Amino acid sequence: MNTPRSELPQDVVTGIPDVDEQHRVLLELVTDLTENSDESRDRAFFDRTIAYLKNYIAFHFACEEMVMQTYCYPNLSAHRRQHAALGNSLAQLAAQGAEGPARKLIAGLSFFAEDFWNHHVKIVDREMASYLRTHGPGGEVTLPTVQELTQGSFLPSDFDQNVVQGKRGVR
Repeated sequence: MNTPRSELPQDVVTGIPDVDEQHRVLLELVTDLTENSDESRDRAFFDRTIAYLKNYIAFHFACEEMVMQTYCYPNLSAHRRQHAALGNSLAQLAAQGAEGPARKLIAGLSFFAEDFWNHHVKIVDREMASYLRTHGPGGEVTLPTVQELTQGSFLPSDFDQNVVQGKRGVR
């Protein structure tokens, strides 16, 4: 991405550097979509970016879920349900957006992002992070690699590692 690195607002910082970095990437993706939302933008741009966002968010959720399982997080089931609901919302948005104008896709994405940031990250993820920091060795929490996620069946074995390495092919 050619834009400067986005700063996370303090009210979404979890205190777990790897989680915060993943949230920063997600913020950049959503910002990239909304800042490039005019109708003159190539439709393929939106499709590629949404596909990348869906894959990256699957990776992000898998990382959180594996760590929560490792540290016996007591709210793991509820957190997984939220991840599933958010993933379903994004999939529905992508399916609806494929059939409609880009502005409709952007409006839906803005609503999705608002829910993700204002409820899931600010409340649910910060609560999770607080627990993990107090239960991790030395207060440190390290997220799993793609290989660990696929071996643990948190991601499919054919998961595209380019998603993690930031190779979007969007531009």
